[in-house]
Amino acid sequence: MSVPLNAEIISEALEARLKSVGVFGFTLLVWDHVITFADEVEIIWGRPKTLCKLNRYLTPIGFIVNLVAYSLPSWSIIVHRCEHFVRYEGAMTAVGIQVVGLMMFLRVRAMYRDNRYVVILVALLLFVWVAVGAWLLSHSVAVPHSSFVHSCRMEFSDHVGDLASAWAWVPLGYDTVLFA
Repeated sequence: MSVPLNAEIISEALEARLKSVGVFGFTLLVWDHVITFADEVEIIWGRPKTLCKLNRYLTPIGFIVNLVAYSLPSWSIIVHRCEHFVRYEGAMTAVGIQVVGLMMFLRVRAMYRDNRYVVILVALLLFVWVAVGAWLLSHSVAVPHSSFVHSCRMEFSDHVGDLASAWAWVPLGYDTVLFA
């Protein structure tokens, strides 16, 4: 016979899983940085590769701040702080992913230098991606939690409607065009 669990126990278990996934993802990122450090020194450090360095070091810093925000109980107490933080969280995610998109655009531009139409198409898609992401971020709100869940996460306001899914499908469309 099963014993019914109350909502607090279930929420705490889900919160612990969320933190575990975040720590696991960060551990993989750090491990990747450790095993590729020698290559980084050889390939990147001797040349001005600002985008590579931005991607390599800004992403972990943003990741650390996000892990702290998911873990601190004070986020659920001070709602105003969380409202501001979700814009940072979304912006760090967008910058981290869009820097890689920009790096891919630079590769396409180098490969298709003679075909302006391909370069213009990819540049236009990158612009749309950045514009849609910025617009969605301007409509981000903090996820309301119950008093026993200590977390600060972002979602898009209700008036965005189905366009909230553009946060996922616009980058997917960009990547699809790049790799087609």
